[in-house]
Amino acid sequence: MKILQKENVDNKITTLSKNKSERANNKKEGEVRDQWTQEEKEEALNLLKQPDLLNRFQQDMNQVYAYREKEKILLKLAFTGRKVLNNTKGTGVVVRGPSSVGKSALVDVVLATCEEGDKKVFTRITPQYLLYTQESFARKILVIYELPGAEDASLSIRTGLSESTLKVGTVDKNRSGGLGVRENEIDATGIVFVTTTIRPEIDFELGTRVIIIELEHDPDIAGEVYKLMSNSVNQESEIADLRIWKVADSVLTPRNVKVLFAEKLAKVFPRNKERYLRDFARVLHLIQASALLHQHQRPIENGSVIATEEDYKIVYELQDIIFPDICDPKLEDFIKAVKAFKNDSRQWPTRKQVERYLQTSLATVKRRVKNAMELGVISVSKHGDEGVIKVIAELNILSPLSAPGEIFIQ
Repeated sequence: MKILQKENVDNKITTLSKNKSERANNKKEGEVRDQWTQEEKEEALNLLKQPDLLNRFQQDMNQVYAYREKEKILLKLAFTGRKVLNNTKGTGVVVRGPSSVGKSALVDVVLATCEEGDKKVFTRITPQYLLYTQESFARKILVIYELPGAEDASLSIRTGLSESTLKVGTVDKNRSGGLGVRENEIDATGIVFVTTTIRPEIDFELGTRVIIIELEHDPDIAGEVYKLMSNSVNQESEIADLRIWKVADSVLTPRNVKVLFAEKLAKVFPRNKERYLRDFARVLHLIQASALLHQHQRPIENGSVIATEEDYKIVYELQDIIFPDICDPKLEDFIKAVKAFKNDSRQWPTRKQVERYLQTSLATVKRRVKNAMELGVISVSKHGDEGVIKVIAELNILSPLSAPGEIFIQ
């Protein structure tokens, strides 16, 4: 399936009311478990059987959030992955970008396609909350708006994503007034954690466990966003067009998903960096999530969904946002801009000069500098905005994922 993508897009929410979404998502689970009619369920099942399912998803999403098709599909796969029964590890996503670029809106609009009872939405959680709560987080979507609200519980979140369980031993006063030993264990099997941040850097240990979706502001398409916003001001804040997707999410059957080509993929996946171990597991899980989302169009063997070449193609086309530090298509433009500045002014530019030259944010420049340095393409004379950037090698971006034709040889 071809995933359409428009580059250099500034995104704003158009019809989704964040306040209403938060009110709905913060109701108790027993109060929000949606009850669908048989007619709605049949309509949702018919939707899930459509060969152009993701194109339909894009069309409906674009009615309420302009562009960023790949980012929305990646989030949808991350949320759907909670239903893959033979994947017990958690999935983490951090949406990063400048202020007012549409980070929370992006999360909100895709979250609106998931059933309410599977969402746990917070502004902030304390260090002890995840250790002492009596609620299970198994197969749930944990949303914490803004990364600082999750930092106090960062250790628990990292452990939940990696180990699928949280266990604490403590000493409390017992009924007789003495001290007693107590243990509390929280099930975090298949948890999905998502947050947003404006920070260019995040905790290293957390960063190794999450997919980082990078968002950038681009003024060129702001007019299109304004048009969508102006068309939506008189509409109800409830997203009627997305209701069918919420029903579809609820009728997806949790199943095991087999990736029979995983061994072939393992033979060609990069091995020269430690991070690739987690990246490989992440790719496999996204393939599983795609197959589960398309379960009514995939083979079923002994109750397990069988992932196909189509699922690999879907994930392959998302790799530039799965691996933004490796496959960033705009990194080549950045290197060209640095060289062009050198040719025009006969001196290498500073970060600040590149920011003005490209008419982008300093945070974006810093991120590209970091990625280019890690790839050994540039050197920087010193820290700070006045550090001089010099190109020292040719950019050679090697994709971690092999082309589908190399994996599925006819």
